[in-house]
Amino acid sequence: MPIRLPRLRRAALSTALTGLLMVGVLGINLSTASAQGGGGGPTPQDPADGPVIPGRCPTGYSRVIVRSDDFRTYVADMSGPWGLKGSGSAYMGALGHRFVGVGFDLERPDAREMLTAVGANYDDVLTKGAALDERQAAVLFEATFLEAHRRAYRLMPDLGSIPEASRQAALIDVLFSNSTEPDSSLQRLVNAVKSKDFSEASVVIDGLNYNGTAKVNDSDIMRSGVRCVVKLPVIRPPSRVTIKPADGNPVIDFPGTKPKFPYPETQHACSENVVGVYFNGVHVGNIDIGCKNIVIWFMLD
Repeated sequence: MPIRLPRLRRAALSTALTGLLMVGVLGINLSTASAQGGGGGPTPQDPADGPVIPGRCPTGYSRVIVRSDDFRTYVADMSGPWGLKGSGSAYMGALGHRFVGVGFDLERPDAREMLTAVGANYDDVLTKGAALDERQAAVLFEATFLEAHRRAYRLMPDLGSIPEASRQAALIDVLFSNSTEPDSSLQRLVNAVKSKDFSEASVVIDGLNYNGTAKVNDSDIMRSGVRCVVKLPVIRPPSRVTIKPADGNPVIDFPGTKPKFPYPETQHACSENVVGVYFNGVHVGNIDIGCKNIVIWFMLD
């Protein structure tokens, strides 16, 4: 069940937060973000790849489809490598601000009040290494995400008319990351998005003062309309690899199944100095290993 907060600005959010904790209503996905998106993800602005072509990703990058129900995940990915789980302990952001949870700025004016509302001690979290639990981090994120989401639709009521959900997500993340900026300082960005001048909107984002990685991703997505991440290498498993001691007794057998990424390493305690390597049942040679503990990781063509 989703959380519904009253239309209150920062100073009044603590009342809503307290209510959330009392009734225990959390319609939040606490799973960690995917490995591809964590920490703001890679930027496709590699000079060797050339400029990003609208609607396409440069060489070496894959397109990630962003849907309207992915906005929370996108904003969380831009906030740090922990994704929706967040960091329980305070950490230093790119611009010298301290953050906690999922991109919660400990220097926002109402930070102390909001941490108190979720049952955390502001000073202990800020300076003494006290950690939030996942529930506290989730409530803070939900409150600040909804604040940015509502602000986006207040500034641009027809935001949903933009066909690319990725651009909608980028605008919401800009507002999430610039929660203390007045509306007037973001009007140029809103006007550019309204007129669908996404190149201009990207330039405006470049000039904003917030986390470098998130800003680069928001700017790229606003300009091109797509989210690009580095392609993961394709690892092909062997058909069948058997490793045996020279005396012929089986030690390790890799069946030809699809591996997880990265390909699993197998630790093997051995006393033999020589093992034989068999491919599809055919002896292809011996290896002098002379070991007691060895990590074997074979990929054969």
